[in-house]
Amino acid sequence: MTHQVRLLVTTVVFLGILPSAACPQDFAYGLRAGPSLSRFVGEREPDWVFRVGYLAGVFGRLQLSDALAIQPQLLVHQRGASDRHYGGTKVSVTYLELPALARLKLYGGGENAVNIAVYAGPAASALLSCRYAQEEPDRWSPEPPGVLVPCAARDPGGLDIGVGFVNTRDVMVDALGGIEFVISLGSATSLSLDARYQRSLLTIDRLGIPEVWTETLAFSLAISRTRL
Repeated sequence: MTHQVRLLVTTVVFLGILPSAACPQDFAYGLRAGPSLSRFVGEREPDWVFRVGYLAGVFGRLQLSDALAIQPQLLVHQRGASDRHYGGTKVSVTYLELPALARLKLYGGGENAVNIAVYAGPAASALLSCRYAQEEPDRWSPEPPGVLVPCAARDPGGLDIGVGFVNTRDVMVDALGGIEFVISLGSATSLSLDARYQRSLLTIDRLGIPEVWTETLAFSLAISRTRL
C-alpha cells in the first residue's frame, strides 16, 4: 500500500470517527469540488501565468460553538503554471491535500437561510504526480515537444546540470484562507460557495531548481449534511 493510499485511508477513518466524538447535531460532512487558478511566484515571476486546475474531495465540520468550528478536508488538488516566454513551459503538479481549518461564522444562524463564514489554517499535501512539457525541443524529455511527461523523467542522468522540477518535493506545506457562503436547503442539508487563497510555504523543487512557490486562487461548490 502506497504512502498516499495509507494517508487516504487514515483520513477517511478519522472523518468517520469525528461524529461519535461530538454531539450528533454538531457535526456536518459533505463533498466539495471546483476549479482553481494557480501560478508560480519567485524566480522568473513575471513570466509565469495562471494555469487552470481543480480540487475535489470530502470534508467534515465539527462545531465547537455557535460561531467557531474546525473543518478538516481531504482533497485532490491539481496546481501548476505556464511560462509564456521560456520555451512555452507547462507544469502540472497534483497533490493529495489535507487542510486543517479553523472556521468563524460572521453572519447567520437561527432562522437565517444564508450564513457567511471565514476560515484559515495550514494544509499538508502528499505528491501524486508532477508533469512537465515545453513547446520548444527539450533535450531532457523522452517525448516530443508539447507532450507532458513525469518531471522525474527529465533527470540528466548524473550530469552536474540543474534541470527544473526533477526533484519535486514528496510533501508540501501550505497556508490558506477563504470565505464561504452557505445556503440552507432544509432537512439538515446545505449548499455552499467557497473562494480561497492558498500559498505554498516550501519551494516545489526541494533543490530550488527553479526557486518557485505556488500561489492559488480556488473556487468550489459544496453540499453538506448535518448529522441528526
